[in-house]
Amino acid sequence: TLGGGERSVFQGSFRSSYLINKRLGVKLSGQYLRGEDWEFDDQTEAAARLFADNNPEVCKAGLIARGWDSSTAELGCGRVGTRDYDLERYGFEARADYRFATDGTAILTYGRTSSTGIELTGLGAGQTVDWIYQFFQARMNKNRFFAQAYYNTSDAGDSWLLRDGVPLVDKSTLFVAQAQHGFSMLDDKQDFTYGFDIFRTRPDTEGTINGTYEDEDDVNEWGIYLQSKTILSDQLDLILAGRMDDHSMLDGQVFSPRAALVYKPVEDQSVRFTYNRAFSTPTTLNYFLDISAGVAPDEDLAKLGFTLRAHGTGPNGYSFQDSPGTLKGMRSPFAPGAILPVDPSVMWPMAMGVLQAQIAAGNLPPELAPLLPVLAGLSPTASDIGIVAYDVANGKQTALEDLNLSAVSSLKESYTETFEVGWQGILDGRLQVAADAYYTKKNNFISPLVVVNPLLLLNGLDVGGFIAAPVTGAIYEQLRDLGMDHDQALATATAQAEVIVPQLATGIGSVPLGVAATDEIPSQGSDLIVTYRNIGNIDLWGADLSFSLFLDAFTVNGSYSYVSIDWFQVRGYDPLSLNAPMNKGTLGLAYRNGSGFNAEALVRSTAQFPAESAGYVGTECRKKPSDPVGEFDEECVESATLVDLTMGYQVPNTAATIQLAITNLFDSPYRSFVGVPNIGRFALVRVKYDLF
Repeated sequence: TLGGGERSVFQGSFRSSYLINKRLGVKLSGQYLRGEDWEFDDQTEAAARLFADNNPEVCKAGLIARGWDSSTAELGCGRVGTRDYDLERYGFEARADYRFATDGTAILTYGRTSSTGIELTGLGAGQTVDWIYQFFQARMNKNRFFAQAYYNTSDAGDSWLLRDGVPLVDKSTLFVAQAQHGFSMLDDKQDFTYGFDIFRTRPDTEGTINGTYEDEDDVNEWGIYLQSKTILSDQLDLILAGRMDDHSMLDGQVFSPRAALVYKPVEDQSVRFTYNRAFSTPTTLNYFLDISAGVAPDEDLAKLGFTLRAHGTGPNGYSFQDSPGTLKGMRSPFAPGAILPVDPSVMWPMAMGVLQAQIAAGNLPPELAPLLPVLAGLSPTASDIGIVAYDVANGKQTALEDLNLSAVSSLKESYTETFEVGWQGILDGRLQVAADAYYTKKNNFISPLVVVNPLLLLNGLDVGGFIAAPVTGAIYEQLRDLGMDHDQALATATAQAEVIVPQLATGIGSVPLGVAATDEIPSQGSDLIVTYRNIGNIDLWGADLSFSLFLDAFTVNGSYSYVSIDWFQVRGYDPLSLNAPMNKGTLGLAYRNGSGFNAEALVRSTAQFPAESAGYVGTECRKKPSDPVGEFDEECVESATLVDLTMGYQVPNTAATIQLAITNLFDSPYRSFVGVPNIGRFALVRVKYDLF
């Protein structure tokens, strides 16, 4: 096949198979794609680019402090926020099948894929350059015995995160071995299937992704299972299954049961009742991710020097408090280096520097400058000025003495229990329908990356009360030096202070001076820490419906899915998003005839939904007007209705087929998540030719 289309796309593929002899066959296939991605202006990347341009030495010093050498730091600062929208992918696969018995086959497969382009991560977009994925697979089956082993490798090539420009190294591997067998008895009315799996995950990121966890991030898993199918009658089947798994990061084994009852009242129709308790183990990233994501996603925080760091829970977790109201320490962009005490006397000199910068930038009246020496000479204590903790995710402020941050615990497995009833059948030989409804309970739900440490500010009201007398006194002395008598100077100073003090208090109390930190995370930056959490239990229910109606040369098909929530509150945590719409559906019309022409039109519709993952937060549509707005927040993913069109034509008396595919026919801008570009129309024409 050869094809081309909009966005400068060129595409080609081939597939060929050969019978070497009666027992051995081989297949070769490959594909190639290049084009231009849709453009997107990531505000966080733009802020990081601006900061690197205006402060090249500061940017370089920050990367060197994180462990990079001088040349790599210079390279990183030079490519922050520089997107290359050209994409290129190619892949190749070779397969050999050997039939060693009438009921036995051995298969060897090798595949390799290389990718260059922009890929999304939980820490912003990444620029991939020659990221190579390879797999080696050997499998065999004889009668009901099946076994396979495969080995996957990854090499990130010259790839980097766009928010900080430093390299991403990924030379990880995965080894898997599986075997399955089964047997029947009682005249095939009873059937058993059993087997086992082994997974050995070996991350290798040279510290660029797993950071301080690099030498303790190996994961071993094994599982065994048994399934029973019993034919109770001609119309009723009972299926029971159980699985036991062990994970090297979890305590003990995990048991997963399943049961299903399938009833067939008439031919071509069936009703099923199922219960399933499955589990998902945390990924290696959930546990071992330790990577700086560059500047904070909020532009104002980025300008102040705050940064973002993703840090997995590790095997033991970590905490930011020794006890409620007592933080272990803080880091500040105004005093980089060691962890500092959370104390007004430490924060006050930083506030003076911020105040001076605000006056110089014109954000505060220049006539306040003479008061800076007076304020700089003050030394507040905790009884004079309180400290406020600010949650960037939801905009909530809490007095330090009332702050109670829950410790970040090592992740546990997440369970999903599902009860489902479903029906499928064929009516009148033309209409095929499937419908089901389900109730799901998720236990120990693992969140997306969420911010877990607050910013720290001086309480503006306390600042106003603390500086009122010194400011009034300073103004009074200035007026007395100008010759004004005592009573007039005092009245004038008091009046001016009533205007000046709120301005100063606002200027000091509105700027974050630090961020809660812990020595359990070896970071030198003023990092907002994002991590994963087990956030408790959530319940939801949903329903799915699909149908296909066959009318001679035409086929009408459609689907609809509903889920009861897309935004849920778990006690003790801020609301989280399901990252999927409550309603979505499709409706299609296909045409095929014997002349070689075929066509299909498909309408896809999705409802608006909130989305949240690390710095990508779009939840405004679910918040109440009275709710505070977090620093990262933006609009939800908008609803969209799109039309796709595909057509094909077999050229008479040739082996060529011409195919046209148009996605988003009417060029309606839409985005599928927060932080991604609006996608417009894309049309591709392809010619498929069968050589022999």
